[in-house]
Amino acid sequence: MASGLHHFHIVVTDSGWLLEPQEFTVPGDQSHLDIWGLITGIGYEVKLTGVSESGLLSRPLTTVAVTGTAYSAGTISPLFLYFKPSLVIQLHRHKEETWNAFGFLLSFKI
Repeated sequence: MASGLHHFHIVVTDSGWLLEPQEFTVPGDQSHLDIWGLITGIGYEVKLTGVSESGLLSRPLTTVAVTGTAYSAGTISPLFLYFKPSLVIQLHRHKEETWNAFGFLLSFKI
């Protein structure tokens, strides 16, 4: 974990603004967040911001993920794998903080 990282602030918004944005606070030592109750097959904008112990914010990272789809090797068509839509956010700790949401890999330094 980067020195001084207190927590992550995550905001998840569906592409059609059908639901209120969901906000999550994840402790700096937590490695993932599972989000349930999302709508199947639509895009979600996920914004992640690191917050230091002194309250300083990192530059927000933003990506778009689609629930319930995944791609298998050798095929270009999506496979629907989830009966309950979910989004899994992985927070990997290296020299740089990296974030992975459904295969989108972003990195930032705290």
